[in-house]
Amino acid sequence: MRDDRALALLIGGLTGAIVARSTVIPSDWHLAFNLTIVVFSMGVAWTAGLRSDDLGLARRHVGAGFRYGGAVFLAITAALALAAPFGLLDDDRTTIGISEMLLRVLVVIPIGTVVMEEFAFRGVLYGLLEHTATPARSMVAGSVLFGLWHVPPIAGDGAWTVLGTVVATTVAGAGFIWLRRRSGSLLAPVLAHLGTNSVTFALSWAASR
Repeated sequence: MRDDRALALLIGGLTGAIVARSTVIPSDWHLAFNLTIVVFSMGVAWTAGLRSDDLGLARRHVGAGFRYGGAVFLAITAALALAAPFGLLDDDRTTIGISEMLLRVLVVIPIGTVVMEEFAFRGVLYGLLEHTATPARSMVAGSVLFGLWHVPPIAGDGAWTVLGTVVATTVAGAGFIWLRRRSGSLLAPVLAHLGTNSVTFALSWAASR
């Protein structure tokens, strides 16, 4: 399949997936549904003939991915640890028991969110964008699409909250793409993403005790 058609298929599939997940897929099924998104992304990558280098999965870049991603993970963790005592991480979703917290931090978030989003957006999507656009356009398109991914089709929040979410996740997407590009490895944004999601949730839970 041509890269532009594969790109259109991927974007269309991800759009349909986020609409379905936000409207008709029960929350208890989100983890399994997100794994189907990974399978779908794999299928698009296969039909487009993307290689391990295109997906950030080449073994020779693992070391660089670990170094860059590990450094960002530690920086994020340190910043969050400093912010937690001041109530900056307060989140109503963390009023749960330790077993549920560990399940989310060690399984649901890493597999259902981080792996899925990184493979789909910094792996397959960015790999296709690199084949069809300039580096600058690939960065902008990949970042904006990641930002829009975080807006539910039926938003119950105010416009400023929605806009803030889009801006924040777009900026995060740009940072993840930079790590992916700089290291050549998907591992770098995966580790950074774990810092922003799993570590935030764990420290928020700890601060609420």
